[in-house]
Amino acid sequence: IMKKLPREIRNDVWGAAFAVFLSLFVLFLSGNIQITKMSLLHSAAVPRFIACMLLGLGVLSLVASALKIKRLHGQDSGFAGNVSKDTVKEHKEQLSFKEKLDRNSDWISMGLLILYGFGMFFFGYIASTAIYLFVQMIVLSTPRTRSWFGITVFTIAVPLVVYFIFTQIFSLALP
Repeated sequence: IMKKLPREIRNDVWGAAFAVFLSLFVLFLSGNIQITKMSLLHSAAVPRFIACMLLGLGVLSLVASALKIKRLHGQDSGFAGNVSKDTVKEHKEQLSFKEKLDRNSDWISMGLLILYGFGMFFFGYIASTAIYLFVQMIVLSTPRTRSWFGITVFTIAVPLVVYFIFTQIFSLALP
């Protein structure tokens, strides 16, 4: 049944399922964290909070996808199961570079996250975060909504503010 769905809905379902499984995995792992001090913000509180938020978002996304599927089944026209393979192949061949980039922005984002992890090892937190945010914002924005000044200020300010908060206020070292 997943093959007959439009690509966008399939990606939504897979992403939501991944978020649910990841959150359940983090909740399972956070059960083994030793609590060092008895307060509201103990060592296991943050991973559990993030996992619960991710679980909620994953479930909401699954529900939204189910509603989209229900709507599609109510309409005969426009359902991906009614489109021939030749039509899809012809459409893919006519896509411009920008359209191909937009269609694959999820894979590009995943690749950027992996490069960001390696970049932290080589360049440290501030430089790798600034580079990652800059490229990620370009990939996800459209030329009409893109503000070079805003992107530049954001990519410089955010890593510096986060670095200051973690090193000076929380006394935690960042790479």
